Amino acid sequence: MDFSLSTDQLQLQQVAHEFARKQIRPMAAEYDGRSDPKEAFPWEIYEKGNEIGFNKALIPEAFGGPGLGNLDLAIIIEELAWGDAGVALTYLAHWLALRPLINGGTDEQRSRFLAPVIADTDGHYLAAIAATEHGTAGDLSPRDHLRQRTDQRVGVTPEDFATNYTIPAAERRESTTTARLDGDHYVINGTKRFITNGPVASVYLVTATMDPSKPDAEATGCFMVAANTPGISIGKIENKMGHRLSKMSEVLFEDVCIPSSDRIPTEATIHGLASSTTNVGALCVGLARAAYEEALSYAKARYKGGNRIIFHQAISMKLADMAIGIKTGRLLTHLAAWENDQGKPLGASQYMAKVYCSDMALKVTLEAQQIFGGYGYMRDFPVEKWVRDARVCPIYDFTNEMLRVNHILPSIAFDPSA
Repeated sequence: MDFSLSTDQLQLQQVAHEFARKQIRPMAAEYDGRSDPKEAFPWEIYEKGNEIGFNKALIPEAFGGPGLGNLDLAIIIEELAWGDAGVALTYLAHWLALRPLINGGTDEQRSRFLAPVIADTDGHYLAAIAATEHGTAGDLSPRDHLRQRTDQRVGVTPEDFATNYTIPAAERRESTTTARLDGDHYVINGTKRFITNGPVASVYLVTATMDPSKPDAEATGCFMVAANTPGISIGKIENKMGHRLSKMSEVLFEDVCIPSSDRIPTEATIHGLASSTTNVGALCVGLARAAYEEALSYAKARYKGGNRIIFHQAISMKLADMAIGIKTGRLLTHLAAWENDQGKPLGASQYMAKVYCSDMALKVTLEAQQIFGGYGYMRDFPVEKWVRDARVCPIYDFTNEMLRVNHILPSIAFDPSA
Protein backbone atom coordinates (compact mmCIF):
# COMPACT_ATOMS: atom_id res chain seq x y z
CA MET A 1 0.00 0.00 0.00
CA ASP A 2 1.57 3.25 -1.18
CA PHE A 3 -0.09 6.59 -0.48
CA SER A 4 2.50 8.73 -2.26
CA LEU A 5 1.75 10.52 -5.52
CA SER A 6 3.73 9.69 -8.63
CA THR A 7 6.24 12.14 -10.11
CA ASP A 8 3.75 13.03 -12.85
CA GLN A 9 1.00 13.61 -10.30
CA LEU A 10 3.23 15.84 -8.19
CA GLN A 11 4.03 17.89 -11.30
CA LEU A 12 0.32 18.07 -12.13
CA GLN A 13 -0.39 19.24 -8.58
CA GLN A 14 2.28 21.93 -8.86
CA VAL A 15 0.95 23.21 -12.19
CA ALA A 16 -2.60 23.43 -10.85
CA HIS A 17 -1.49 25.07 -7.61
CA GLU A 18 0.61 27.71 -9.37
CA PHE A 19 -2.28 28.46 -11.71
CA ALA A 20 -4.58 28.89 -8.70
CA ARG A 21 -2.05 31.07 -6.89
CA LYS A 22 -1.11 33.33 -9.80
CA GLN A 23 -4.25 33.44 -11.95
CA ILE A 24 -7.27 32.64 -9.76
CA ARG A 25 -6.59 34.09 -6.32
CA PRO A 26 -5.67 37.63 -7.43
CA MET A 27 -9.00 37.97 -9.27
CA ALA A 28 -11.44 35.78 -7.30
CA ALA A 29 -12.53 38.31 -4.67
CA GLU A 30 -13.18 41.06 -7.22
CA TYR A 31 -15.35 38.84 -9.43
CA ASP A 32 -17.12 37.34 -6.41
CA GLY A 33 -18.09 40.83 -5.28
CA ARG A 34 -19.84 41.78 -8.51
CA SER A 35 -23.56 42.10 -7.83
CA ASP A 36 -24.67 41.12 -11.34
CA PRO A 37 -24.13 37.36 -11.85
CA LYS A 38 -23.78 37.99 -15.58
CA GLU A 39 -20.59 39.93 -14.85
CA ALA A 40 -19.06 37.47 -12.38
CA PHE A 41 -17.75 34.91 -14.88
CA PRO A 42 -14.01 35.50 -15.49
CA TRP A 43 -13.36 34.35 -19.04
CA GLU A 44 -9.74 35.48 -18.76
CA ILE A 45 -9.15 32.84 -16.06
CA TYR A 46 -10.76 30.09 -18.10
CA GLU A 47 -8.93 31.09 -21.26
CA LYS A 48 -5.62 30.62 -19.46
CA GLY A 49 -6.80 27.43 -17.80
CA ASN A 50 -7.93 25.97 -21.10
CA GLU A 51 -4.63 26.93 -22.66
CA ILE A 52 -2.95 24.77 -20.00
CA GLY A 53 -5.42 22.03 -20.92
CA PHE A 54 -7.77 21.76 -17.95
CA ASN A 55 -10.79 21.42 -20.24
CA LYS A 56 -9.02 18.61 -22.13
CA ALA A 57 -7.86 16.69 -19.04
CA LEU A 58 -10.38 13.84 -19.34
CA ILE A 59 -10.01 13.27 -23.10
CA PRO A 60 -8.25 9.97 -23.95
CA GLU A 61 -4.88 10.03 -25.69
CA ALA A 62 -6.44 8.33 -28.72
CA PHE A 63 -8.52 11.47 -29.32
CA GLY A 64 -5.74 13.98 -28.67
CA GLY A 65 -6.03 14.52 -24.92
CA PRO A 66 -3.84 13.53 -21.96
CA GLY A 67 -6.30 10.87 -20.76
CA LEU A 68 -5.91 11.68 -17.08
CA GLY A 69 -7.34 9.33 -14.47
CA ASN A 70 -9.76 10.04 -11.64
CA LEU A 71 -7.02 10.55 -9.07
CA ASP A 72 -5.32 13.03 -11.42
CA LEU A 73 -8.58 14.96 -11.72
CA ALA A 74 -9.06 14.97 -7.94
CA ILE A 75 -5.57 16.45 -7.54
CA ILE A 76 -6.36 19.22 -10.05
CA ILE A 77 -9.76 20.01 -8.54
CA GLU A 78 -8.39 20.33 -5.01
CA GLU A 79 -5.82 22.90 -6.14
CA LEU A 80 -8.27 24.86 -8.28
CA ALA A 81 -10.76 24.95 -5.39
CA TRP A 82 -7.99 26.25 -3.13
CA GLY A 83 -7.92 29.16 -5.58
CA ASP A 84 -11.69 29.47 -5.96
CA ALA A 85 -14.50 26.92 -5.61
CA GLY A 86 -16.47 28.40 -8.51
CA VAL A 87 -13.61 27.92 -10.96
CA ALA A 88 -13.18 24.34 -9.76
CA LEU A 89 -16.92 23.72 -10.17
CA THR A 90 -16.85 25.00 -13.75
CA TYR A 91 -14.25 22.41 -14.72
CA LEU A 92 -15.92 19.69 -12.66
CA ALA A 93 -19.21 20.29 -14.49
CA HIS A 94 -17.40 20.32 -17.84
CA TRP A 95 -15.78 16.95 -17.12
CA LEU A 96 -19.10 15.59 -15.84
CA ALA A 97 -20.78 16.37 -19.16
CA LEU A 98 -17.99 14.78 -21.21
CA ARG A 99 -17.50 11.65 -19.10
CA PRO A 100 -20.55 9.70 -20.40
CA LEU A 101 -19.51 10.49 -23.97
CA ILE A 102 -15.94 9.33 -23.31
CA ASN A 103 -16.95 6.21 -21.38
CA GLY A 104 -20.03 5.12 -23.32
CA GLY A 105 -20.13 6.91 -26.66
CA THR A 106 -19.14 5.41 -29.99
CA ASP A 107 -15.80 6.23 -31.61
CA GLU A 108 -17.67 8.32 -34.17
CA GLN A 109 -19.44 10.31 -31.43
CA ARG A 110 -16.22 10.83 -29.50
CA SER A 111 -14.36 11.99 -32.60
CA ARG A 112 -17.09 14.44 -33.51
CA PHE A 113 -17.77 15.96 -30.09
CA LEU A 114 -14.23 15.88 -28.67
CA ALA A 115 -12.53 17.41 -31.70
CA PRO A 116 -13.82 20.95 -30.88
CA VAL A 117 -12.47 20.66 -27.32
CA ILE A 118 -9.01 19.74 -28.63
CA ALA A 119 -9.15 22.47 -31.30
CA ASP A 120 -10.39 25.11 -28.81
CA THR A 121 -8.60 28.12 -30.28
CA ASP A 122 -10.12 30.88 -28.13
CA GLY A 123 -10.14 28.97 -24.83
CA HIS A 124 -13.93 29.18 -24.54
CA TYR A 125 -14.94 25.55 -25.03
CA LEU A 126 -16.86 24.26 -22.01
CA ALA A 127 -19.55 21.60 -21.69
CA ALA A 128 -22.59 21.35 -19.40
CA ILE A 129 -24.90 18.58 -18.30
CA ALA A 130 -28.57 19.59 -18.58
CA ALA A 131 -30.31 17.17 -16.24
CA THR A 132 -31.97 19.02 -13.33
CA GLU A 133 -35.53 20.26 -13.84
CA HIS A 134 -38.05 22.41 -11.98
CA GLY A 135 -39.61 20.29 -9.27
CA THR A 136 -43.35 20.65 -8.81
CA ALA A 137 -45.85 19.92 -6.06
CA GLY A 138 -49.05 19.53 -8.01
CA ASP A 139 -49.15 22.73 -10.05
CA LEU A 140 -46.97 24.66 -7.59
CA SER A 141 -43.32 25.11 -8.54
CA PRO A 142 -40.61 26.36 -6.13
CA ARG A 143 -40.62 29.75 -7.90
CA ASP A 144 -44.41 29.90 -7.49
CA HIS A 145 -43.97 29.24 -3.80
CA LEU A 146 -41.51 32.14 -3.64
CA ARG A 147 -44.20 34.35 -5.16
CA GLN A 148 -46.71 32.99 -2.59
CA ARG A 149 -49.05 31.63 -5.23
CA THR A 150 -50.42 29.14 -2.71
CA ASP A 151 -53.94 29.53 -4.04
CA GLN A 152 -53.01 27.11 -6.83
CA ARG A 153 -53.14 24.05 -4.60
CA VAL A 154 -54.94 22.46 -1.70
CA GLY A 155 -52.96 22.17 1.55
CA VAL A 156 -51.96 18.92 3.21
CA THR A 157 -54.92 17.22 4.90
CA PRO A 158 -55.08 14.66 7.74
CA GLU A 159 -56.02 12.10 5.09
CA ASP A 160 -52.76 12.87 3.26
CA PHE A 161 -50.80 11.91 6.35
CA ALA A 162 -52.83 8.74 6.81
CA THR A 163 -52.33 7.58 3.23
CA ASN A 164 -48.89 9.02 2.44
CA TYR A 165 -46.42 6.65 0.83
CA THR A 166 -43.21 6.92 -1.16
CA ILE A 167 -43.50 6.23 -4.87
CA PRO A 168 -40.90 3.60 -5.85
CA ALA A 169 -38.23 4.77 -8.27
CA ALA A 170 -39.49 2.31 -10.87
CA GLU A 171 -42.85 4.14 -10.96
CA ARG A 172 -41.76 7.79 -10.91
CA ARG A 173 -42.57 10.11 -13.80
CA GLU A 174 -40.89 13.35 -12.82
CA SER A 175 -39.02 14.31 -15.99
CA THR A 176 -40.94 16.85 -18.07
CA THR A 177 -38.33 17.37 -20.79
CA THR A 178 -39.20 15.09 -23.71
CA ALA A 179 -37.28 13.67 -26.66
CA ARG A 180 -39.63 12.50 -29.42
CA LEU A 181 -38.29 10.31 -32.22
CA ASP A 182 -39.24 11.71 -35.62
CA GLY A 183 -37.73 9.61 -38.39
CA ASP A 184 -33.97 9.74 -37.99
CA HIS A 185 -34.09 12.71 -35.60
CA TYR A 186 -35.11 13.44 -32.02
CA VAL A 187 -37.10 16.57 -31.18
CA ILE A 188 -36.39 17.86 -27.64
CA ASN A 189 -38.71 20.12 -25.65
CA GLY A 190 -38.43 21.22 -22.04
CA THR A 191 -36.72 23.44 -19.49
CA LYS A 192 -33.69 22.57 -17.41
CA ARG A 193 -32.73 24.48 -14.27
CA PHE A 194 -29.61 25.08 -12.14
CA ILE A 195 -27.36 24.16 -15.08
CA THR A 196 -23.75 24.93 -14.23
CA ASN A 197 -22.02 26.34 -17.33
CA GLY A 198 -25.47 26.70 -18.91
CA PRO A 199 -24.96 30.19 -20.39
CA VAL A 200 -21.35 29.58 -21.49
CA ALA A 201 -21.39 25.97 -22.72
CA SER A 202 -20.63 24.99 -26.29
CA VAL A 203 -22.30 21.59 -25.93
CA TYR A 204 -24.85 20.03 -23.58
CA LEU A 205 -25.42 16.48 -22.40
CA VAL A 206 -29.23 16.50 -22.12
CA THR A 207 -31.46 14.03 -20.31
CA ALA A 208 -35.08 13.66 -21.47
CA THR A 209 -37.91 11.17 -21.33
CA MET A 210 -38.57 9.36 -24.59
CA ASP A 211 -41.97 8.03 -23.46
CA PRO A 212 -43.92 10.08 -20.85
CA SER A 213 -46.21 7.08 -20.22
CA LYS A 214 -43.33 5.07 -18.80
CA PRO A 215 -41.39 5.59 -15.55
CA ASP A 216 -38.27 7.77 -15.78
CA ALA A 217 -36.08 4.76 -14.96
CA GLU A 218 -37.23 3.08 -18.19
CA ALA A 219 -37.78 6.02 -20.52
CA THR A 220 -34.86 8.42 -19.89
CA GLY A 221 -32.54 9.05 -22.83
CA CYS A 222 -29.32 11.06 -22.98
CA PHE A 223 -28.21 13.19 -25.92
CA MET A 224 -25.25 15.32 -26.96
CA VAL A 225 -26.60 18.66 -28.22
CA ALA A 226 -24.52 21.52 -29.60
CA ALA A 227 -25.38 24.80 -27.89
CA ASN A 228 -25.85 26.61 -31.22
CA THR A 229 -28.62 24.22 -32.30
CA PRO A 230 -31.77 26.19 -33.25
CA GLY A 231 -34.37 26.21 -30.48
CA ILE A 232 -31.96 26.46 -27.53
CA SER A 233 -32.09 29.58 -25.38
CA ILE A 234 -30.94 30.68 -21.93
CA GLY A 235 -33.52 31.48 -19.25
CA LYS A 236 -32.97 32.85 -15.77
CA ILE A 237 -29.31 33.28 -14.77
CA GLU A 238 -29.12 32.37 -11.08
CA ASN A 239 -27.81 34.90 -8.57
CA LYS A 240 -26.01 32.52 -6.22
CA MET A 241 -24.87 32.93 -2.63
CA GLY A 242 -21.47 31.41 -3.39
CA HIS A 243 -19.51 29.76 -6.22
CA ARG A 244 -20.10 33.03 -8.03
CA LEU A 245 -17.23 32.57 -10.48
CA SER A 246 -19.20 29.75 -12.07
CA LYS A 247 -22.29 30.53 -14.11
CA MET A 248 -25.63 28.77 -13.65
CA SER A 249 -28.90 29.19 -15.51
CA GLU A 250 -32.03 27.70 -16.96
CA VAL A 251 -31.62 26.19 -20.44
CA LEU A 252 -34.73 26.08 -22.64
CA PHE A 253 -35.28 23.58 -25.46
CA GLU A 254 -38.03 24.40 -27.97
CA ASP A 255 -38.41 21.92 -30.84
CA VAL A 256 -34.66 21.26 -30.81
CA CYS A 257 -33.96 18.79 -33.60
CA ILE A 258 -30.88 16.54 -33.40
CA PRO A 259 -29.78 13.41 -35.30
CA SER A 260 -30.73 10.13 -33.63
CA SER A 261 -27.03 9.22 -33.81
CA ASP A 262 -26.35 11.80 -31.05
CA ARG A 263 -27.97 9.66 -28.36
CA ILE A 264 -25.59 8.46 -25.61
CA PRO A 265 -26.19 5.28 -23.55
CA THR A 266 -28.14 6.17 -20.42
CA GLU A 267 -26.10 3.79 -18.26
CA ALA A 268 -22.92 5.72 -19.06
CA THR A 269 -24.56 8.96 -17.94
CA ILE A 270 -25.81 7.49 -14.66
CA HIS A 271 -22.36 6.08 -13.93
CA GLY A 272 -20.74 9.42 -14.79
CA LEU A 273 -23.08 11.34 -12.47
CA ALA A 274 -22.37 9.00 -9.58
CA SER A 275 -18.60 9.00 -10.08
CA SER A 276 -18.56 12.82 -10.03
CA THR A 277 -19.13 12.73 -6.27
CA THR A 278 -15.42 11.96 -5.88
CA ASN A 279 -14.43 15.23 -7.52
CA VAL A 280 -16.94 17.16 -5.40
CA GLY A 281 -15.12 15.70 -2.40
CA ALA A 282 -11.81 16.98 -3.79
CA LEU A 283 -13.34 20.43 -4.35
CA CYS A 284 -14.45 20.53 -0.72
CA VAL A 285 -10.97 19.55 0.49
CA GLY A 286 -9.38 22.40 -1.49
CA LEU A 287 -11.95 24.90 -0.22
CA ALA A 288 -11.51 23.79 3.39
CA ARG A 289 -7.73 23.90 3.02
CA ALA A 290 -7.86 27.53 1.89
CA ALA A 291 -9.89 28.53 4.96
CA TYR A 292 -7.73 26.49 7.32
CA GLU A 293 -4.45 27.94 6.04
CA GLU A 294 -5.76 31.49 6.40
CA ALA A 295 -7.06 30.82 9.92
CA LEU A 296 -3.77 29.22 10.94
CA SER A 297 -1.80 32.21 9.63
CA TYR A 298 -4.13 34.65 11.39
CA ALA A 299 -3.92 32.74 14.68
CA LYS A 300 -0.12 33.02 14.60
CA ALA A 301 -0.31 36.81 14.20
CA ARG A 302 -3.37 37.87 16.23
CA TYR A 303 -2.79 38.93 19.85
CA LYS A 304 -5.68 38.73 22.30
CA GLY A 305 -5.84 38.03 26.02
CA GLY A 306 -2.11 38.50 26.50
CA ASN A 307 -0.85 36.10 23.83
CA ARG A 308 -1.13 35.11 20.20
CA ILE A 309 -4.42 33.27 19.88
CA ILE A 310 -2.82 30.10 18.48
CA PHE A 311 -1.69 29.46 22.07
CA HIS A 312 -5.25 29.77 23.39
CA GLN A 313 -6.40 26.20 23.94
CA ALA A 314 -9.84 26.78 22.38
CA ILE A 315 -8.25 28.04 19.17
CA SER A 316 -5.52 25.41 19.03
CA MET A 317 -8.10 22.62 19.37
CA LYS A 318 -10.14 24.11 16.54
CA LEU A 319 -7.11 24.22 14.26
CA ALA A 320 -6.14 20.65 15.13
CA ASP A 321 -9.64 19.38 14.36
CA MET A 322 -9.69 21.33 11.08
CA ALA A 323 -6.41 19.72 10.01
CA ILE A 324 -7.68 16.25 10.95
CA GLY A 325 -10.84 16.76 8.89
CA ILE A 326 -8.97 17.98 5.82
CA LYS A 327 -6.47 15.12 5.83
CA THR A 328 -9.22 12.55 6.43
CA GLY A 329 -11.25 14.01 3.58
CA ARG A 330 -8.30 13.92 1.20
CA LEU A 331 -7.53 10.30 2.04
CA LEU A 332 -11.16 9.27 1.49
CA THR A 333 -11.32 11.21 -1.78
CA HIS A 334 -8.10 9.66 -3.06
CA LEU A 335 -9.35 6.20 -2.10
CA ALA A 336 -12.58 6.75 -4.03
CA ALA A 337 -10.67 8.07 -7.06
CA TRP A 338 -8.24 5.14 -6.90
CA GLU A 339 -11.16 2.69 -6.84
CA ASN A 340 -12.57 4.37 -9.94
CA ASP A 341 -9.22 4.11 -11.69
CA GLN A 342 -9.04 0.40 -10.84
CA GLY A 343 -12.37 -0.15 -12.57
CA LYS A 344 -14.12 -1.18 -9.36
CA PRO A 345 -17.92 -0.84 -9.29
CA LEU A 346 -19.22 2.35 -7.78
CA GLY A 347 -19.53 1.81 -4.05
CA ALA A 348 -19.87 3.52 -0.71
CA SER A 349 -16.47 5.24 -0.94
CA GLN A 350 -17.65 7.51 -3.79
CA TYR A 351 -20.63 8.76 -1.83
CA MET A 352 -18.85 8.87 1.51
CA ALA A 353 -16.21 11.13 -0.03
CA LYS A 354 -18.82 13.64 -1.11
CA VAL A 355 -20.85 13.52 2.10
CA TYR A 356 -17.91 13.63 4.51
CA CYS A 357 -15.91 16.26 2.64
CA SER A 358 -18.84 18.62 2.07
CA ASP A 359 -19.88 18.45 5.72
CA MET A 360 -16.24 18.91 6.68
CA ALA A 361 -15.77 21.94 4.39
CA LEU A 362 -18.77 23.70 5.90
CA LYS A 363 -17.53 22.99 9.43
CA VAL A 364 -13.95 24.07 8.68
CA THR A 365 -14.96 27.33 7.02
CA LEU A 366 -17.28 28.18 9.91
CA GLU A 367 -14.52 27.42 12.41
CA ALA A 368 -12.15 29.63 10.41
CA GLN A 369 -14.73 32.40 10.61
CA GLN A 370 -14.98 31.87 14.36
CA ILE A 371 -11.19 32.14 14.74
CA PHE A 372 -11.27 35.47 12.92
CA GLY A 373 -14.00 36.68 15.27
CA GLY A 374 -15.81 39.80 14.10
CA TYR A 375 -13.36 40.25 11.24
CA GLY A 376 -14.50 36.93 9.81
CA TYR A 377 -17.92 38.47 9.19
CA MET A 378 -16.57 41.37 7.17
CA ARG A 379 -16.55 41.38 3.40
CA ASP A 380 -12.98 42.73 3.17
CA PHE A 381 -11.67 39.56 4.83
CA PRO A 382 -11.66 36.35 2.76
CA VAL A 383 -13.31 34.00 5.24
CA GLU A 384 -16.94 34.98 4.69
CA LYS A 385 -16.56 34.12 1.01
CA TRP A 386 -15.35 30.62 1.85
CA VAL A 387 -18.34 30.16 4.18
CA ARG A 388 -20.69 31.14 1.36
CA ASP A 389 -18.89 28.82 -1.06
CA ALA A 390 -19.02 25.90 1.38
CA ARG A 391 -22.71 26.24 2.20
CA VAL A 392 -23.89 24.71 -1.07
CA CYS A 393 -21.54 21.71 -0.93
CA PRO A 394 -23.87 19.48 1.13
CA ILE A 395 -26.72 20.45 -1.24
CA TYR A 396 -25.50 20.09 -4.82
CA ASP A 397 -24.53 16.98 -6.76
CA PHE A 398 -27.12 15.00 -4.77
CA THR A 399 -27.96 16.23 -1.28
CA ASN A 400 -26.07 14.58 1.56
CA GLU A 401 -29.35 13.32 3.02
CA MET A 402 -30.19 11.57 -0.24
CA LEU A 403 -26.74 9.98 -0.50
CA ARG A 404 -26.81 8.77 3.10
CA VAL A 405 -30.21 7.11 2.75
CA ASN A 406 -30.24 5.92 -0.87
CA HIS A 407 -26.60 4.95 -1.43
CA ILE A 408 -24.42 4.78 1.66
CA LEU A 409 -26.92 3.01 3.92
CA PRO A 410 -27.78 0.25 1.39
CA SER A 411 -24.06 -0.31 0.75
CA ILE A 412 -23.16 -0.80 4.40
CA ALA A 413 -26.38 -2.70 5.17
CA PHE A 414 -25.48 -5.45 2.70
CA ASP A 415 -21.70 -5.17 3.08
CA PRO A 416 -20.57 -3.86 6.48
CA SER A 417 -16.99 -3.61 5.20
CA ALA A 418 -18.00 -1.12 2.48
